[in-house]
Amino acid sequence: MQKMKKSLLNDEGFSFLLVFLTIVLVTILGLGLLAVSSNSLKLSKHEREDQSIYYIAEAGVNYEKAILLEKANEAYQSAKAEYDRLPIQQKKYEKFVELYEENIKSIIEPLLNNENIINNFEEQLGMQPIARITLKQDLDTNLRYWITSIGTYGESPSQKRELQQSVDFVLDAETTNNNGGDDEENLNTATPEFAVQTKGNIKLTGGASIKGDVATDIGIISLDGGSSISGTVGASSDHFQYPSWMGDLSRKLTQSRKYPGSSILPLFPLEKMQQLSKLPVPPNQEVIKDPHNKTFIINNGHFLADNWMTNNYTLQLNGDTHFKQFKVDQNNTLTINVGDTDKNLYIEDFNILQGHIKIVGTGKLNVYINNTFNLKGSLNRNGNANQINLYYNGASAITIAGETQSAASLYSKQANLTFTGGIGLTGNIYAGATKVTFNGGSNSNGQHIIAPNASVILEGGAHIKGAIISDNLLANGGTSVTFTEGTIQPPSSGHTEIGDPITLIKENELVEQ
Repeated sequence: MQKMKKSLLNDEGFSFLLVFLTIVLVTILGLGLLAVSSNSLKLSKHEREDQSIYYIAEAGVNYEKAILLEKANEAYQSAKAEYDRLPIQQKKYEKFVELYEENIKSIIEPLLNNENIINNFEEQLGMQPIARITLKQDLDTNLRYWITSIGTYGESPSQKRELQQSVDFVLDAETTNNNGGDDEENLNTATPEFAVQTKGNIKLTGGASIKGDVATDIGIISLDGGSSISGTVGASSDHFQYPSWMGDLSRKLTQSRKYPGSSILPLFPLEKMQQLSKLPVPPNQEVIKDPHNKTFIINNGHFLADNWMTNNYTLQLNGDTHFKQFKVDQNNTLTINVGDTDKNLYIEDFNILQGHIKIVGTGKLNVYINNTFNLKGSLNRNGNANQINLYYNGASAITIAGETQSAASLYSKQANLTFTGGIGLTGNIYAGATKVTFNGGSNSNGQHIIAPNASVILEGGAHIKGAIISDNLLANGGTSVTFTEGTIQPPSSGHTEIGDPITLIKENELVEQ
């Protein structure tokens, strides 16, 4: 018993066990810390590699964008070279855009759907970076292309990151409007030097008079009755005819003058009209005088100011607008507020049957009329004729009669024109027609009548203050043409010169797949 008790109280060997267990525990903890540290190092290395191949993929995207910008400049210069070779009549910005887009598509086509491998990067983390790049066209958006770049290491191709970015080819270029020069092909460059200039005949009978110089290219200038020309006569001696009782008028002769022809007409804005015709018509709008008296001022695209409820209505133009019909009747007065910017109004049928239109605001108003043209009453009366341009594309002849007063320039692409009955016109007249007639009084000053293909007829006491350029002129009775300098600016035309590119590429968001 005593021996057993003594054995239980004996602690020899316990210290050894305690030391051994401590060593084991420390060893386990050390190995655990070593494993954690090793894993951390491995993870850190993986993250560095992963981040590195992200930058490799991004570098691939930037490499491809640089190529696309270079191609955009190449397309721009090719398009500009083609544009510069075009006839002046075709030199419009829309045509340059068309050429640019054609060149872009042609130049980019060989680059599509082919993998481009870039492996000339500097080594990273002892491995060779590689970027695999492809370019694809967006099927839904014109001139949009998708760049896909995959970054990886040659020694570890399974570790990769993929980036995508879309690029839009856009076009913003410096442009200038060329309205003049000495080149006879230039458009809208001639400032009339003569009261009347023709290609063909100038015939004055009765008491018709021209106060200023005249000239013809190949026609005959003839005087009869009490007619007269106060200035010089540009014609050969055998092309200047007059009765002997008028005395010797040969002192008036100067050289004939080459006729500018149709090139003097500004470009008729057909493309602009086509663009505007695609605009939606405005929503219906009512004029409500009281609960029992209301009417639609705009109804299914028709503007109708033709009853007592619509009188003194103000049409606020906030942008370009399209109407199927624009009707003002029943002596209504309509005010159009154009604001402080230029506005375009596209009208299929223009019917000012008996009404008055006032223009307020500082912007210009361009009115494009496609089918029918009727004007009786007043348009911008006592206003600035430089503020309104009327363009008529229809073929039906226009007659403006009665006491109509208008301060606006009119450009008729093909329809013959007749002005009669004491009308008052301020504004230039441009006509691709074959006949322009003035019958009766006309109150104008500084008005240019540019009708290079037309016979202009003055009768019934018509008086023009300004200048006429036409194919022929026939004036009789008490009519007159008095030369004055132009006071109305011609419609903007000429041709567009293309300068340097401003923007060619728009980059969209970079995303990771």
